[in-house]
Amino acid sequence: MVILHEQAALLGEKTGEVVQGQVVKGKGLPPGEAGEMMFVYELGITAPALPGYVCPLVTIVHGRAFYPVDVFVAEEVMEELVACVPALGTDPRWEVFGEMKYVHAFTEEAFQEVLRIVLGAYATRQVVAALLSQVEEGEEEEVPF
Repeated sequence: MVILHEQAALLGEKTGEVVQGQVVKGKGLPPGEAGEMMFVYELGITAPALPGYVCPLVTIVHGRAFYPVDVFVAEEVMEELVACVPALGTDPRWEVFGEMKYVHAFTEEAFQEVLRIVLGAYATRQVVAALLSQVEEGEEEEVPF
């Protein structure tokens, strides 16, 4: 999943690798309605200074053809996604399933637009800022032993 890896790398570059994006391939899902195997990838936010911590950001599910792709996000991000783009629900490139917290993107352009909004969402920026702050505080503290 090249686009997710690119976004993960950009997050690391923008924060001097203090906060990074992490892409994990999930287990394939049972065949979908059309009988094809479905693939799952997750993009999370992590900080190497905080081992084991990963904040899930986006989960995508797609078939062999990749598009359409379903983009699952957290509730607060979905609210902002819908608010940022009032026409989101009527754009022919995607369908919004707000109750289920996902967007069905039919094209690469639509997928990239959804990712742009999700990565720039207030909730996402809050997580990055909190991790940056946590890492900076940890660097200032001296271990007494």
